[in-house]
Amino acid sequence: MPTRINSTLLYLLNASLIAWVALTVANANADEPILKPNYSKTAIFDGETLNGWLAVPAQCASDWKVENGVIVGTGTQKRLSYLAWNNQNLTDFDLSLSYRLHGKGNTGIEVRSQSDPSGKRPLIGYHADLGHPGIGKHILGAWDFHFTNRKEHRCDRGTSLVINLSGEATRTKLISPVQPNDVLPDQWNQVRIVARKNHLKFYINGQLSSEFTDNHSNCQFNHGGIGLQVHDPGMKVEFKDIYLTEVSIPAPQPPPNVLLIAIDDLNDWVGCLGGHPQASSPNIDRLAKRGTLFTNAHCQAPICNPSRTSIMYGLRPSTSGVYMNAPKPWTVAGLKKNVTLSRHFATHGYKTYTTGKIYHTSGLPEGDFDVVGPRPGQRLKIDQRLIAPKKEGANGLWDFGAQLYDENLFQDHQTASWAIEQIQAHETAKRTSANPQATKPFFMAIGFYRPHVPFYSPKRIFDQIPLDEIELPLVKPGDRNDLPAIASELMVAQAAPDHAWFVQSSNWRRAVQSYLSCIRFTDEQVGRLLDAVYQSKLADNTIVILYSDHGFFLGEKERWAKQSLWERATRVPFIIAQPGGNKGQVCSKPAELLSIYPTLIELCGLSPRNELEGNSLAPLLKDPEAPWPHPALTTHGKDNHSVRTGTHRYIRYRDGSEELYDLQNDPNEWNNIASQREMETIKSQLRKQIPLKNAEPAIGPQRRKRNSSKQ
Repeated sequence: MPTRINSTLLYLLNASLIAWVALTVANANADEPILKPNYSKTAIFDGETLNGWLAVPAQCASDWKVENGVIVGTGTQKRLSYLAWNNQNLTDFDLSLSYRLHGKGNTGIEVRSQSDPSGKRPLIGYHADLGHPGIGKHILGAWDFHFTNRKEHRCDRGTSLVINLSGEATRTKLISPVQPNDVLPDQWNQVRIVARKNHLKFYINGQLSSEFTDNHSNCQFNHGGIGLQVHDPGMKVEFKDIYLTEVSIPAPQPPPNVLLIAIDDLNDWVGCLGGHPQASSPNIDRLAKRGTLFTNAHCQAPICNPSRTSIMYGLRPSTSGVYMNAPKPWTVAGLKKNVTLSRHFATHGYKTYTTGKIYHTSGLPEGDFDVVGPRPGQRLKIDQRLIAPKKEGANGLWDFGAQLYDENLFQDHQTASWAIEQIQAHETAKRTSANPQATKPFFMAIGFYRPHVPFYSPKRIFDQIPLDEIELPLVKPGDRNDLPAIASELMVAQAAPDHAWFVQSSNWRRAVQSYLSCIRFTDEQVGRLLDAVYQSKLADNTIVILYSDHGFFLGEKERWAKQSLWERATRVPFIIAQPGGNKGQVCSKPAELLSIYPTLIELCGLSPRNELEGNSLAPLLKDPEAPWPHPALTTHGKDNHSVRTGTHRYIRYRDGSEELYDLQNDPNEWNNIASQREMETIKSQLRKQIPLKNAEPAIGPQRRKRNSSKQ
């Protein structure tokens, strides 16, 4: 029988993309803007004359004529020849037309075109390249940058390009772009160009070919004309059915700030999740009331380094190969080209800040954040050892109890204080600026250390929970008797004392008291951060996300720490509060921390990243009961996975052994029902969710060096 002792988380420079890009970038077929702009569709070629069109340069007029109801452009000399529409101040528009290229060659359409001050080119602007199907991906379906005062950027067919404020480019691959065999040689092909602020998309025959977002602070073009192009002697291209739809978008909304709050080793012992009757977290609870609380949220690895890597890189451990607390992800050769969450925001015009613990050991990739605050680590020099170290008991970081020094010196108080200073400075700068819109939005990642060991808190907090009133977790004697042998092997947390030591040394109750105290003190720091945001003008324009990197055992299953695939190790607090979003909403669908990256991309209107493996939670933020086919997956070492649905947890280990729990009837996971014959159907269904890719463990520079020396 179970026993209980004492029972009872520059924005695109043109901020209107917040609504628009979130739709158009994410979905190549999404052509109706969220803001319902006003349309004025016009045929700009009458099929008979070139009225409204002008040859550029003028001496090229003989290159263009109307014949059989189509515009015909013929290359007569080795020169660039354009036929430009008379409106040279177009901003946001849809352009559709049909073109036919005879034989081989390349042509194109200049958009946002302007006269070249240097006189080197007839027109400068963004160029949508067209040509015969075999001409190459850098021409057919590609974007060219026809400028004489800035760097050329390759945006080949099949590419999504983002140019940051400094003119540096990031490229990702499009999903299912147009292919050469989709373009008909010597026949009519349809072209569509969509221009919204600094984001332009290029379609051929209904399929997205390439797109780019130009955030360059000085060189981007936000208006200009349209020009059809022909060059090279003997080249012939025809255009017809030319329609221009000018789009008027309502006044832009300011870009949202992002405050990401990470808490270390916090399980579900918070008030809003009800994990422990003596848990007190009024500030985390009030954040839940401002947004959506995910009550079935899970980490992607039950240990710091791989969990935090999956959040910041957007990849599962089974893809990155980062399974344990080494190596650091930024030292892994296969991850060098991956763009982290903070860098993606920086690329889109955000100023990025961090302090405390966001990555394991508080380390940081070089250049990952613009501004870096204090990162004091898990233990301070002024911390006093409280439990006498013993080889078979508490030693190293394993210590717990009240520290007596000034509360302002605790690392989480320092972390919160620094973050508050940055938030207040941002608010002041925006409020006093002559041009508030020029103030960059911020992306701020704050990492609190507690309740990670050592469980240290101020005496004031510690004394709030008398030792003799502490309620201990439920423990079932012999709970692990129905587990496969590999489970006991994988769950070993080498630094953690055995559960027997906590019981026999009478330290179990004090350790639980210390963990609960740490939660209360960290919650106070969360409250200070929330006050800095919600008691200022930033309240209506800041997304706040709070999460823990994984859970923690305090005696359940007769073990401590986290390294396992059970509920206590994987389930975490996870809250998203967004301006204008639903408040006080509870969602019980399975959610992953891996979803933070794609969710923020959608909420903030950033360009998507195709390599990300998480699913945006935006549908659940709108409707917590929306269809959601995605389970939550957790990985602990290569080929060991758990699958968490709304009702069950299925675990499969590398040797093929299994565990299955009915969490509706067995929330403590006391009864492994994997061996029951009637469970084969559900096991078969859940087994299909296990990742097909299981990368070999990643190798850091030290191990690569050792391996090289052996050769």
